[in-house]
Amino acid sequence: MDTQPRVDKWQKLLVIILVAVILVVIGLGWYIFDVMNSKLKKFESFTKVSLQEELVVDLGDKKEGTLNLSNTDSEVGGVVEKVSKHILLPTGEITVATVNDAEALRRQNPQAFKYIKNGDRLLISAEGIIMYDPIVDKVVDVAH
Repeated sequence: MDTQPRVDKWQKLLVIILVAVILVVIGLGWYIFDVMNSKLKKFESFTKVSLQEELVVDLGDKKEGTLNLSNTDSEVGGVVEKVSKHILLPTGEITVATVNDAEALRRQNPQAFKYIKNGDRLLISAEGIIMYDPIVDKVVDVAH
């Protein structure tokens, strides 16, 4: 009779330790998930802000004449149609601009406009900029 209570005592202690370990593992897993998730969200928002800052182009500044934003050009509809054969276009409003001064754009943002040249078309939307070369009929670059 003396051994039975001792075994029960060890079994209870083992169950308590096992439950404690399980709770610690669950808590640690939740903590790691929560911390990593918040860090990932911070990183995503940081990169989104960085990319948006990178892509800031002063489209309203016509002093330098870098872009021709005139959508009265007879080729605008054709440009959108041609580009849509190469890439899926974003939904929403798209502004078509003709590059008049590629060097001025490169000075504003060398990374985004490194492949652009005079005469290229920019399809500008809320989601980014699609750079298109109408002479070779190719999408040159996409900046989000």
